[in-house]
Amino acid sequence: VMDPAMDCVHLLISGKDTQWRLLVEQRSTGYVWGSGECEAMARETSSVTVEQEDQGVMQRSRLQGLKQMSVDKIANIRQRLAEGRRMLRTRSESDELGNSLMTKPECLTNQVGNTRIAVQRDIGRDRQFLSGIFCESSMLTLHNTELELIPQSVYKLPPNVDRVLVNGKLIFLSTFQNSNANSKVSICSSVLAETKATDQHFKQDSVLQSFDLRSHEEILLFSCVHYFQAEETESSKVSSHKTAEVRKTPFRRLVCVTKDQNGDIQKTVVKPTNPENPISSEIAENETKDMIEVNSSQSSEFERKTKSQVELIKQKYSDSCGAYIIVTNLSIFLLKMTLNPVDMFLGYAMRGQMKESETISKSFGLEKNYLLELAGDMRLFESDFSTAVNLYRQAGAKHLKTALKLASNGNVPELLSFLQAVFNTQNLEVSQTEKIHLSNLAMMCYFQQNLVKTFLSRDHFEDKILSFLKNNRWYDQTLAVNQAVETGQWQILNALTQHGGLDFEVAESLVAYMDKMTSQSASKLDEIIRNLASEEKQSMLSTFVLPNLLVSLAANPGAGRSLTKILGHLLPSMNSGQLNSVLHMSCPARRDLQPVLNTVGTDSVEMRQFGRSILELFMLTCLNLLKRKADAGSETGFNKSLVSFVMKPCKEIEDELDCVVTENILSCGFNHTLFRSSGSGEVTTWGATGEGRLGQGRGNSVTSPPGHIQLFNNLSVKVIQVACGKQHSLALTDAGLYSWGSNQFGQLGVGKFPGQTGSPHLVPCLENVVQVECGQFHSICVDSAGVVSSWGWGGHGQMGHGGVEDVHTPHVVEGLRRHKVVQVGAGYAHSLALTWRGDVFVWGSGLFGQMGNGENKKCSWPVKVELPGPVKLVASGYFHNMALMESEQIMCWGSNPQILRLEAQQRKKEKVLQKQLQEKKKLEQIENEKNAWKNGFENESNGDIRDEDSLLSIEPDKGLDPLSIPPPEETNTEMHLSPCLMDTSQIDGKVHSISCGSQHTAILTTNGSLYTFGRNLEGQLGLGSRTSVKVPTAVTALSQDCVCQVATGADFTAAITDSGTVFGWGSNAAGQLGKAPIEADGGNDSSKVLVMKTTKRIIRLQHGLQNSCDMPKPVQGLSKTGIYSEESPDSVHNVMASSFYSRYNKHQLFPPLEPVFHTKLLQTFLHLSIEIFGDIIDMQKLLRKCLVHENPQAAAKISLVEEKVLQAYDLTLQAIIRQNKNVPENIFQSFQYYATFKFTSKEEKSQLFERLVACWQDQRYSFVKLENLILSVADENILHILIFTLFCPITELEDGLDGPGKRNSLTDPRLVDLFSPEFCLKIGDKFIQSVKSTEVEKKNEDQLESVKNIEDGVNFEIQLRNIVTEMMEKELK
Repeated sequence: VMDPAMDCVHLLISGKDTQWRLLVEQRSTGYVWGSGECEAMARETSSVTVEQEDQGVMQRSRLQGLKQMSVDKIANIRQRLAEGRRMLRTRSESDELGNSLMTKPECLTNQVGNTRIAVQRDIGRDRQFLSGIFCESSMLTLHNTELELIPQSVYKLPPNVDRVLVNGKLIFLSTFQNSNANSKVSICSSVLAETKATDQHFKQDSVLQSFDLRSHEEILLFSCVHYFQAEETESSKVSSHKTAEVRKTPFRRLVCVTKDQNGDIQKTVVKPTNPENPISSEIAENETKDMIEVNSSQSSEFERKTKSQVELIKQKYSDSCGAYIIVTNLSIFLLKMTLNPVDMFLGYAMRGQMKESETISKSFGLEKNYLLELAGDMRLFESDFSTAVNLYRQAGAKHLKTALKLASNGNVPELLSFLQAVFNTQNLEVSQTEKIHLSNLAMMCYFQQNLVKTFLSRDHFEDKILSFLKNNRWYDQTLAVNQAVETGQWQILNALTQHGGLDFEVAESLVAYMDKMTSQSASKLDEIIRNLASEEKQSMLSTFVLPNLLVSLAANPGAGRSLTKILGHLLPSMNSGQLNSVLHMSCPARRDLQPVLNTVGTDSVEMRQFGRSILELFMLTCLNLLKRKADAGSETGFNKSLVSFVMKPCKEIEDELDCVVTENILSCGFNHTLFRSSGSGEVTTWGATGEGRLGQGRGNSVTSPPGHIQLFNNLSVKVIQVACGKQHSLALTDAGLYSWGSNQFGQLGVGKFPGQTGSPHLVPCLENVVQVECGQFHSICVDSAGVVSSWGWGGHGQMGHGGVEDVHTPHVVEGLRRHKVVQVGAGYAHSLALTWRGDVFVWGSGLFGQMGNGENKKCSWPVKVELPGPVKLVASGYFHNMALMESEQIMCWGSNPQILRLEAQQRKKEKVLQKQLQEKKKLEQIENEKNAWKNGFENESNGDIRDEDSLLSIEPDKGLDPLSIPPPEETNTEMHLSPCLMDTSQIDGKVHSISCGSQHTAILTTNGSLYTFGRNLEGQLGLGSRTSVKVPTAVTALSQDCVCQVATGADFTAAITDSGTVFGWGSNAAGQLGKAPIEADGGNDSSKVLVMKTTKRIIRLQHGLQNSCDMPKPVQGLSKTGIYSEESPDSVHNVMASSFYSRYNKHQLFPPLEPVFHTKLLQTFLHLSIEIFGDIIDMQKLLRKCLVHENPQAAAKISLVEEKVLQAYDLTLQAIIRQNKNVPENIFQSFQYYATFKFTSKEEKSQLFERLVACWQDQRYSFVKLENLILSVADENILHILIFTLFCPITELEDGLDGPGKRNSLTDPRLVDLFSPEFCLKIGDKFIQSVKSTEVEKKNEDQLESVKNIEDGVNFEIQLRNIVTEMMEKELK
């Protein structure tokens, strides 16, 4: 055996009862054990260095010869060793040192006792070690080759062990025959047999297999046989037609060695019968059969991959134990494994015998989890899904890995069932990332299964998909929308917008899908629509006309333009209902479209183009629908009221109702924060992301760092106030009030749908709002007229409408109609309002004293709170209210239920302690009286002695002084039910604002100092400790800063300083301080888990100190802060409501929207759109569309807006004639209207009259009727036009304008000849009277120049024309 340093080689010599160890070689010194040659060899080694290599060869050859010694020679050596031991005893120590070149065998029996030492070899690691067997206890110890006394391992073996071979994880052993049993060969697991030296217990399961020998059969030799692999030799060239590879035999050759009687050795080489293919016929046949089966079976890629992995792992463990030769006195045995341990493990695992597979795994050192997964894979492609999933679970595979295996094998229904079971499991320990992947996988499975379902079962399965999409919050919404679009699941898309508020995602996906399918080609789009079935086409078109698709694309104007083009091309394919939907989604009367349509002053070219495309889509849809109505027989022709301009001026806020809109740029909700920067005006949000409350879309992360709401930037609206509820948010802008987040109780104010939204939606039906506030699940606002509106959760009457129903749209609080409200507030389940007279009204829950009326009952109508004086400011917390009096006093009422509970517990403890103290003092005084009585009895011999019991019974309380024990203080437990004066002695300066949280309050003074008080478990007071404070205490950490605004959340606080820095402190469990919380998933060991006894509910308590901050710290992730900040909260002043809302008010010019556009309303909206937005749209393009759709009156309005009066009148005449009703009157009234415009020149007016006459002639109407119509009106404007046209015609001999008004006196008939002389005289008489009245009214110097300059001999018509021209020009001025 060789030592670990590869230096010394020892020979282990074993006798019957004794063992020796002999050093036979030491390479470092060149020592080799031998007889008589050691000294010469040592001299040669020390003197001749050149021959070291040759000498080393000689040494090794001698060692080899020593190893091949016969039994006789070894016996001779033993004899010489015995003589050496005898001589060793008689020699001195010096002689031993002098002759140390010849080592003597070392006896091991003294060291190891009865333990038999043997040399073992680890084939796998190619190393040697020593084993020791203590036969009396059957203990096996393993040592290194140095034979250290402390063993490396200890094993307990079966009794009667004779021989042992250790090979890695296996121990091969034999037992000797005794009276009870024959000899036996056993294979044990070293892992299972391992024990401690003190443990004598034998484990039966450590024996893997045993073989019994025959009676009287003794083992002579037990040795390992090493197989060697064949060396690769150059094979003969194979002809080109032979392409199959020939597998080589594992043996290079088989040699049979025999020995005859004379001792001669004879060797015979056994060659294979078929040299071309050494594989046995049986193996070849089996392989061929397997190959045919593999090729013939249509196995999946997953199955082939699994089988390949099994073969690889089998090769790894194929030679794990080798083969062993056992020679007995009767037979020779070859011991080797007939089954691969991998096959054994897989077989047991697949049959569910986990104990046996565990034994195999430990015994052979197999990769248990990996093999269990392979077993599951094999069961999976055998369609045994339950067993496969069970094996994956036992392998410790994550749910995601199991799901991916099911998906890769194509088992979609089973995968869906597995995922449903996973999602339905309560308290499932799954990471956030895994939840996201599993949810996305389940969602894709749902869509895939819906495609393969039959028509009858598809509706039922769609309900399952919708239920999953509603209840699961981890899937990727954009991916879900894309899947629904690409698979044509139009109903699901409608539901996603209705319940999830995914209008923006649906719109973007539709545009991208259509662009991909059509390459923006109109012909390809037509082909797609044409190839769709009727029902599917209608479903697709209904999805395209969802009401909020267009307005949602304000965040992506480019996609919005593409959607308008697609809708414009699809109009001919839509029915009337779908056209009506297009009108509603693109109507310019929608208030949420005003920022898109009114892009004056914006730098975004795309936004301006998007607004123009929306208007063009609306007008084109109007024309299409009017054309369809006309074709259906409806009267859609000329409308006399639409000849003139329909637009009326906007309604402005009355001066007495105008008020200030107060700025509020910071707000804290339950666990999220809103902040509007003063520099850029961006709205930044951070904290919890659930239900889309941050307005940044619904992300998959639980929390979010500070991020911007891009919609407000794209729309260029100004945000002046922000407010936060628990799961929703509000922002007041100059375009109206926007809301986003959860709409479970209607707190968004947009109706019952969507159920939630991650992007801002405009709240309808609200005008001129000056303040907004959020409760926990409800919202409230007040407008410039002092009218209060509320919406959302009404379970406690906090709506103020007289009931407890939820309200989904803003409704006016009628109980406050008579009062002008200037401020509102909202708590958890109550609301309050402050009037201009200083009165405070409260309504909603009063369970914890919020009503302030001394009771704890709810009220659904506003109730006035009795206060000692007028109030100038109010604030509402979750369960309490604060009021700042004009006298600078602060009143408080209401209390948090947790505080009340803790106070009640404290009072109960105090009462118990007080009672215990009274009992103790009473017992002490009784004991004192007893002692005093006994002492008196002993000292007074003649005194009056009374019985002790009678003394105590007659005057039981005589010795108990009631004044000595103070009575318990009677605490008023109902103080919170009524307003109480608060101690403000520590507040320096006047109070500027108050902000209330759940259990704490912050007070800001006019000098920028901040004070806080209340509960402080999360450090929300910012005082550097966690101690609660009952009186306002200064936040010293901000004493060097001037605080401009403060906001309180549930258990955290935020503030802005004059430097523009935003500070936050308190709880950060949801990232509401702007940084990611520790233990965001709540899955590490530092969190505590509680299980409720009654409900078995599991509650995970995160480490509070890690997710909270008790000192104000700047919020990270915002834009520049501190001295580099662009923020300056004091620079933006409060504005008047009339000025603030003056930008986006064009929606007020339209009549109220109706569910269905009837003909008259449709025409009105079309004409109003032309009048209001004529400077935005392409009028010539729209004019052509009007003519194509046979709507000349709309075309006339376009011409009128462009001040083309003649063209407008011509188109109006066409519309009148097409209508064919009251044509003469309408023709004349239209002429009368167009002739009144100041921008119409005298020549154009003349031409208008000529066209009137020409049309009259064409229609063959009586001129008498025309004369009567003219005389019935005969105002100055008409008279001037008639005189100028009839009596002062412009001929080609005179200067004048070219065109229809220029007449040829030689060929053209005179217009005056078409009228009767009586009519002409009447007209002339009226004109003269008009001129005379004008001259009389004016002084001499103001007379008409043309009248002054009348000369004789000058052409009468020219002078008359000059007079009329001057009068007409004065009219225009």
